[in-house]
Amino acid sequence: METSSKFSKAEIVFTAINCVIAKLFLIFPSVFPAISASSAVILALFTVLSGFMFVYLTSFLYNNKKTDIIRICKNAKVKTALSLLFIFTFIINQSIFVRSVAESLKISLLPGSPLMYITIIFMTGVFICAYTGLKSIIRVHSLIVPFTIFMAFILYIYSTKGFDFYNIFPILGNGPDKFLYSISLSGYFSDFIIISFLLPFTKEKTNYCKIVKPSFIVSSVMLVITVAVYILTVPYNTKVSFFIPVYRIAQYIDYGSFISRLESIFTISWILCFFAYSALQLYIMSMIAGRIFLSINNRPAIAFFAIIITIFSLLPSNTAQLVKISKLFEIPRLTVFIILPIVILLSAYRKEVKK
Repeated sequence: METSSKFSKAEIVFTAINCVIAKLFLIFPSVFPAISASSAVILALFTVLSGFMFVYLTSFLYNNKKTDIIRICKNAKVKTALSLLFIFTFIINQSIFVRSVAESLKISLLPGSPLMYITIIFMTGVFICAYTGLKSIIRVHSLIVPFTIFMAFILYIYSTKGFDFYNIFPILGNGPDKFLYSISLSGYFSDFIIISFLLPFTKEKTNYCKIVKPSFIVSSVMLVITVAVYILTVPYNTKVSFFIPVYRIAQYIDYGSFISRLESIFTISWILCFFAYSALQLYIMSMIAGRIFLSINNRPAIAFFAIIITIFSLLPSNTAQLVKISKLFEIPRLTVFIILPIVILLSAYRKEVKK
C-alpha cells in the first residue's frame, strides 16, 4: 500500500509540524510549569536548545539520503528487529496520545459521555482517515496546519489582555537544576522520526535537512510562545488540568457580552490536528508491518493496529495512572525516536568514511 505519489517539501514540512504541535496543544505547556514553576519559559528555551543539538546532528548524518531509518541498515535481521521496535514504540505512543485526547474531550466538551465511547469514536475516525491512504493523509495535514496555527495565534493575541507578569517570578522558579529536564523534554521533537519514513515519497531535490529545518523553527517558536502565554495567563495555583492547556487559556479570555464559550470553536482545529497526527502514525505502523510480512495490501494491518491502540488506551484505570505512564514513557520515546536513529546514522556514516 506504499504510495507511488511524490510530495512537495511544503507538504512534508506541514506534516512534520503537525506531528510535533499536536502534543503541544494536548499536553506540553502544562508539563513545563509542573517541573519548573515560574521559570517554565526558560525551561522551554533550554528544551529548544537540546532539541536543536539532536536535530542538527541528525541532519548532518542524513546528508542527502533518500531512505528511511530502517532501510539504512543492511542486515535483514537487524531491519526486522528495528521494525518491531519502532512499531511497538508507535503503539505505546499512540495509546497514550489517544487516551489523553479522550480524557481531554471528556473534561472539556463531553463531561457526561463514557470514556470508552469517546475513545472508540475517535479511533474510528482515525481508522477511516488512515484507510484512505498516505496521499489523503498528507493533503489533510497541508490543509489543517495553516488553519490550526492561525487559530492558535488568534487565541494568543486575544489572551494578551489578561497577562499577569507576576506569574514568571521568581525567574528561576524551582531552581536552575530543573533545567536538566530539558534533555528528556526534547522528546517534544521526537516525532520528527516521521520525516525519515516520508523521505522516500518526497520529490528529488527534497532532503531531510530542507524539511527538518523549517519544521524545527516553527515547532520551537510555537512551543516557547504557547508556554509563555500559558504561564502568563493561567495563575500557577490553578494549573491542575494536565490536558489541553490551550483550552484553559481560552477559558480565561473575556470575549465580551455577546460571545461565550468560544473556546469550543478553537477546539475544533485542535481535534482535526489530533485526527491527522494519529492517522499518519497508524499508517506508518501498517507500512512497516507490511515490509516485515511482505504484504502488498496493508489495510488489514491498519484495522489490527487501530484495535490494539484502542484496547491499550483504555487500560489505565484513571487519569493519575495515565500521567504516570506518560512520564515513564518520556525516556524510552526519546531513546527510540531520537537517540537510536542517531546511533544508526553514525554507524552508516562510519562505514561510508571507511570506504
